[in-house]
Amino acid sequence: MPRQPSPAEWAAIWKLFDALSGLPAPQRAQQLRAADGNPRVRDEVESLLRSSDLNGFLDHAIELGDAEPVSNPPSLAAGAMVGQFRVLRPIGRGGMGEVYLAQRAQGGFEQRVALKMLRPEAVTDAALFEFERGILANLEHPGIARLIDGGTTDDGRPFMALEYVEGEAIDDWCEGRQAPLSQRLKLFLDVCEAVSYAHGRLVVHLDLKPDNILVDREGRVRLLDFGIARLVEDGSELSRAKALLTPDYAAPEQLENKAVTVATDVYSLGAVLFRLLTGTGPWQAEDTALPATIQRILRGAPPPPSSVPPPGKARPVPARAIAGDLDAITLKAMRHAPVDRYASVAELSTDIRRHLAFRPVRARTGSRTYRALRFLRRNRLALGSTAAVAVALIAAVAGISLKARETAWERDIAKGQATRQRAAAQTMLIMLRDAYDKKKSRSTSVSDMMDITTRNLVHSLPAQSSDAAVRIETLADIYIGSGNWPGAKPLVLGAFARGIGRTDPVGAARLKVKLAIVHIREGDLAAAARLLDQAEAMWKSDPDRFVKEAQDTVDTRAYWLRASGKFDQAVALLNANRDAAERAYKYYDYDLPWRYSFHSMYLALLGRLDEADALLRSGEKIIEEGGDRPDGVAVVDMAQSEIAIQKADFARAHALIRRSVAIERRLNGRSLFLADYLAREGQLLTMMDRPSEALRALDEASQIKSIFDSSNSRLSSKIDTTKIEALANLGRIGEAERLLATTSTHLSDIPGRQLNEGLLLRARAVVRIAQGRLGEATQDLDAATLVFKKVAAPRGLADIARLRAKLNRLKSRGGSMPAPATSAGARFVR
Repeated sequence: MPRQPSPAEWAAIWKLFDALSGLPAPQRAQQLRAADGNPRVRDEVESLLRSSDLNGFLDHAIELGDAEPVSNPPSLAAGAMVGQFRVLRPIGRGGMGEVYLAQRAQGGFEQRVALKMLRPEAVTDAALFEFERGILANLEHPGIARLIDGGTTDDGRPFMALEYVEGEAIDDWCEGRQAPLSQRLKLFLDVCEAVSYAHGRLVVHLDLKPDNILVDREGRVRLLDFGIARLVEDGSELSRAKALLTPDYAAPEQLENKAVTVATDVYSLGAVLFRLLTGTGPWQAEDTALPATIQRILRGAPPPPSSVPPPGKARPVPARAIAGDLDAITLKAMRHAPVDRYASVAELSTDIRRHLAFRPVRARTGSRTYRALRFLRRNRLALGSTAAVAVALIAAVAGISLKARETAWERDIAKGQATRQRAAAQTMLIMLRDAYDKKKSRSTSVSDMMDITTRNLVHSLPAQSSDAAVRIETLADIYIGSGNWPGAKPLVLGAFARGIGRTDPVGAARLKVKLAIVHIREGDLAAAARLLDQAEAMWKSDPDRFVKEAQDTVDTRAYWLRASGKFDQAVALLNANRDAAERAYKYYDYDLPWRYSFHSMYLALLGRLDEADALLRSGEKIIEEGGDRPDGVAVVDMAQSEIAIQKADFARAHALIRRSVAIERRLNGRSLFLADYLAREGQLLTMMDRPSEALRALDEASQIKSIFDSSNSRLSSKIDTTKIEALANLGRIGEAERLLATTSTHLSDIPGRQLNEGLLLRARAVVRIAQGRLGEATQDLDAATLVFKKVAAPRGLADIARLRAKLNRLKSRGGSMPAPATSAGARFVR
């Protein structure tokens, strides 16, 4: 492959191209022959000129800019009524729609909205408009302007009422206030969070630019205009509608009419960051014609932001503050090939945070001197003398030298992560399509879609496909993670039967680990041990390559030891591998927090609560110092709350759970994790004799759970059994009895229901206590104790002990019952 032009050659290429692109062809050729003596420069310019003369997609299928002819006035006058809203004035007008400032005229309260509707001549775009409205209806994030209402006008045009944001475009806001670099980066991180939230719901924006990112009066960013957004990997004609693109912020694949992904938004965010750092767009140049700008984007690379002085005004951020990290971050986000950019918006924002914390950014991985200098800067206050600085520098460089091989490992890890992320995204797409094919899009839960997808996927994947095993493993992880390990068994066995993994021994070994987990849950420990031995043999064949896989298998081996009753050996295994896990999982957002969580649980099973608490506090510190895993902090906080409950430190437990709920709500909105955290909060509040508050948390958990989970899942049962206890403690015995009957009916359908049987027995005991049926309550508590001992549930046993103490107090009173609690602060039994 011929060498690509150097940065200096590109500068010469663009200078000459800009000078010649507007000239007639004969004059062009003459000046080109007399121009730069570098043949590489001359050849590239000649190629660019030929491309700019061709007629293609860019000449007929793209609309650029938002200007509207003066002869096209708005279709609505001030005072016109649209649904419940009265039009005040027009705000803007685009390719297919128009936007008005309107005010609610009905409902008894005032509310200003941005009223968006189709122009009369754009009725053929109604399906696209409905698509945008459907997307916005499912996006609830403080950084995204929310959908308030929608409907159809009297003349048949659909409309939507959006939250009206009074603010300025993010670049204008920063320029008007001469915002410092730290504030610009803070706003940019807020934008990234909103975009990442949308991506988590499989929505890509596709038109990210400063004009669509406003900063309101409180200094909060608000993301607008999902008019050309689409679902990730959606192949429908609807999603391929032509876009009104702004060239400076459009990714190359958009201009070439190629497939768009989350990487398309990553590119646009890089261009927005370029603007915030420099005050100008990455491709703007004086007197440059549009075709020349397009050719720059398609053929060249943007200059480093630190090298671009904005014309006619002072630089908003000093070049020295941009050079290095921020140059590297911006240029990585804006790389031409999507696969070469950050794999996600979360990775982009993580690098920004690492820069702010004076930690090495991944966009610059590989520079030994750079890493050493970042170490020194981060620790400059702790290094008090020249000798200390010298020692630290030598140690840093020596440490990096010893880890030189990690460069190759990092590439393998990055490649593996990209493959797994792609497989996961494709699997989710298949799930959604299967659901729509079955015409169950409004009622199908995620678990239902999983079952449909499992049946279809095993029989449709080519056995020799390079990512077949990864897709099966992704689905198996979801099954196992949601507690439905019986669903994982036919999936993995079916894959092996079809020959998936036969030419992929690594993928086959990973699937064996998943199947081992299923066998452990079923009690077939011998079969599980054989599979783990086979997987471990693969990892030992190249221990430097299979660092993470080896630790994943350690987790499963520890689980096998627990199921075998060998708790001491399980803890010893995890203790011996603690340092190895911290090294292996440093590139993975969730694995390390979960390792700490499971490790602490095994310690708790042995009654070593102080040791478990110390482990979790240390782990949380490591995760927070990394600055990359707020979700991980929530996982560790929840594990700490379990230990605090067992220590009867309910106040600390509740504070930890509330922190986890806040993190999960902020990062991911409504999610299965949020439902689980709220369910655990409900359990704790019930134990604290605060049943009214418990019911509020449990009701929200139930609403969220219904979106993602079936009605006969372990989480459903946990929520319902806790509701039974809260209702009984409030004296609402009839409701508690009815829910008890329903939950008992569903119990037989729950995979791995032993723990839930214990929870149901405990809930029934609480109802019997409230009814004064103390003998039956005692029998239920005895049965629950046996279950919790069998499944090794120390907190369940601690709860039973508290209930027994309550029951004994009642028996000592001759079975007399105090008045039921009537408020959140009331106590049921003292």
